[in-house]
Amino acid sequence: MSHRRKAVISTKRDRADEDDVIDGSVLSLAQDKSQIIRVFISSTFSDTCSERNILMEKAYPRLKDYCRQYDLEFQAYDLRWGIRDVSHDDHSIVDFCLREIEQCKQLSAGPSIVALIGQKYGYRPYPSRICADEFEMLL
Repeated sequence: MSHRRKAVISTKRDRADEDDVIDGSVLSLAQDKSQIIRVFISSTFSDTCSERNILMEKAYPRLKDYCRQYDLEFQAYDLRWGIRDVSHDDHSIVDFCLREIEQCKQLSAGPSIVALIGQKYGYRPYPSRICADEFEMLL
């Protein structure tokens, strides 16, 4: 790879890091990806409450201990603890979750998402944005 191409890739990566910091996310700068196993837990609010409780009480401590043996840090990112009232008014919860999933994908040296599938469909928010043409058709 030429030196110029390396510089362009580096510059694009630097700009992406700068954009993340401007948007309020400093996670990509905080720790080396190779030392973190960060998993986004995707599930419905109510259908998987018992399963998520067991994960928190039993599985996560064991996973943290296991990862520590290999100089890794295990992080479970379950937005169901505390996001219930966040972002509902402006319909931005989906965008928020997608940003967090992307952060997990960027940071994790291993798996980055776990989906708990249950019997309910889950939260279906209205879109945060509707293009003008579609909005006119809805009227």
